[in-house]
Amino acid sequence: QGEGRQKMCKVLEKRDEKIYMQFKSQFEEMDAELAENRAALEEKDAEIAALKAKLAELGY
Repeated sequence: QGEGRQKMCKVLEKRDEKIYMQFKSQFEEMDAELAENRAALEEKDAEIAALKAKLAELGY
């Protein structure tokens, strides 16, 4: 009985590790996408700030 439990534990550990790695990979991809989106937003914010400055120069 003890041996069967040990084998089952190892099987479950391997399964859990596989699931963890799968989700870890997905989260890393999502983090990369978020970083890209943040960079794009910062770029747009800079463009907006530049346009606002031009409008202020023109008296609007």
